[in-house]
Amino acid sequence: MSSPTLIVDGKINTKFLLLSLVNIEILYNVGEYQECSEIGENVLKVFNPEVLEQVKPASFSMNLFVTHIMETMRLVALAKVYM
Repeated sequence: MSSPTLIVDGKINTKFLLLSLVNIEILYNVGEYQECSEIGENVLKVFNPEVLEQVKPASFSMNLFVTHIMETMRLVALAKVYM
């Protein structure tokens, strides 16, 4: 990936943000709770209603996308409990 950061030139790096959501799930499942938690906190810092609309995949409804994000953040919360 050419720009592996959430913010590039003042804009959200959509691809990296969506990959971060997948990365959170992977890290949680392999027991890397500290890194899972850190990535989750970074992702939460950039989310707001405008960002949700920008990064939502076309094949997802807004409700489905928000549900997916909430399930991912649930894993971040559980990782914090385990730590």
